[in-house]
Amino acid sequence: MTEPTPGKAEVAQLIQIMRQVCPELQIRFKDEHWFWRRCPKRLRRAATTMFTTVWLSSRKRAESDHWGTFYTLAHEFVHVWDWVTKPFTFVLGYLMPQILGLLIPLALLPWPSPWRRRLEMRGYRMNMAIQYWRRGTITSGMKRWVRQAIRGPLYYWMVWRKEIAVEVVDRAEWEIKIGVVHRLHPVYKIVARLLGYIK
Repeated sequence: MTEPTPGKAEVAQLIQIMRQVCPELQIRFKDEHWFWRRCPKRLRRAATTMFTTVWLSSRKRAESDHWGTFYTLAHEFVHVWDWVTKPFTFVLGYLMPQILGLLIPLALLPWPSPWRRRLEMRGYRMNMAIQYWRRGTITSGMKRWVRQAIRGPLYYWMVWRKEIAVEVVDRAEWEIKIGVVHRLHPVYKIVARLLGYIK
């Protein structure tokens, strides 16, 4: 299977589609904002979607690595769509159970969060799907990266047990390989069509 690599035109198309879904969308850069420059390195390097703003790590990187930018924006597009279509559910699900710390201080500890895990796995499923569409396989490195991400500090240790991380990643792989991923979220179909994998 060939590995077509999205370029500047595909990035522009993707942003245009994102703005059709969310006219208020802003693409901003963490290295240009005082708040993010004071955050730990792992937070500065990761893309973040906050409401209608997608924060990328740096303008220089975004403009020099079109494939990486497309790949990142496709993941964040899932979160933008979820915010636009179900803002209350998205915010509540992402903050649970730690939001209960307003009433119960113990809830502020890094308890497992199946709600946040489901929301983030929608984005990581996109990453896995794009790799499968391009290469015809999902590498062990990709699966390991996703498992480590959902178990680590970036998402406040939302998954404690390794076997749960393995299970959700394996299920995402199965959904992609049997071709049902397009039914799970509208953004998967949009991106697959943009890349020419489906008509």
